[in-house]
Parts: sequence; C-alpha cells; structure tokens
Amino acid sequence: MNARAFVVLFTFICTSLLANAQSERQIARRHIRSVVTRTTEIRKGERVSRIVFSQYNRKGWLLYKSERSADSTLIESEEYSYNRKGDPLTILRRNADGQITAEERNEYDKWGNLITLTRLDSRQQVESVMKCHYDDLRNRIEEVTTTAKGEVIRRVVMAYDARGMLLRRTVYNERNEVTYDKTNTYTY
Repeated sequence: MNARAFVVLFTFICTSLLANAQSERQIARRHIRSVVTRTTEIRKGERVSRIVFSQYNRKGWLLYKSERSADSTLIESEEYSYNRKGDPLTILRRNADGQITAEERNEYDKWGNLITLTRLDSRQQVESVMKCHYDDLRNRIEEVTTTAKGEVIRRVVMAYDARGMLLRRTVYNERNEVTYDKTNTYTY
C-alpha cells in the first residue's frame, strides 16, 4: 500500500474510531463480548456483502476484528492492544493467510493525546508517520503525515474558538494544495 492509500485508510480508521467511541461505552455497560455486523453495498453495479466479527474486553475495548465475505471466507483481521488508559497502542493487520500486512503504532503524551502514529508495511518497514501538535488547551491544531523519507504527503490544520470548539479543519496534499476545507459556526 502506498503512502497516499494509507492517508485514505487512516482517515477512515480515525473516523471509525470516533464513531465507535460511544458504541464501546455502550458495549461495556451492557457487558457485550462480541458483535457481528453484516453489510451489503453496491460496488460498480455488483452487490458486495461482508461480515465483520468484533470481539471486546470487559472495558468495551476492541480486541479483535475480522472481515469475511458473504460465504464466511476470511478476508483480513485486526488485533488491537491498549495502554492502561485505553488508548490504542498497536493495530496489527493480517491477510487471510495470517501474514502481517500492516501495523500501526501509536504514541501518546502524558494527557492521552495522540502525538505519533507510525505505519509499518508487511516487512515492518516504516511506510509513513503522522505527528500531531496541540495548543496549550490540548486542542489538536495540526497533523503532519510524512513518508519514511520525511516528505510531507498530507497536512491537516485545525482552528478553535475560545471555548475549544472546532472552527475550521483544512487538509492540504503533498503540493500544499487544499483538498478539504470545513468551517463550523456556533451560536452561544
């Protein structure tokens, strides 16, 4: 997987992790140990069905996830590990043969803010690194993703109001061109 594909995948993963935050609390409260999700979507005019099996611990933290085709053939799996605060430390991805296809390693500051996400390929070589920067109020103000050689491939800049509410999120590509720009307006 090249660095640009990683950026798309990482964005999806971050969105998924944020979307699952409330679900994981609900899973812990209800003592749910596993979830099976079946999805069907239309891709290029064809129906594609997937089954995702997710296993959780008592705290509601995702431990293992596998994606299977409609006939239950394993496509890929993910294993998760966490620190004591519940922040994901590693995500290990394997293909259907059990071979490691990718690994993500996360580092956090003393407040639990993600400061570095390192993506490794199947040979355990660094593919890309994302560094996060925060303001004095611990708002994430910048994410910079680089290749293993240090070339910037994506930069995200965020701005907040005095209450810490996100005002603007702008994404720049490797040529420093805006590829996404979102603004929020709040009424107090």
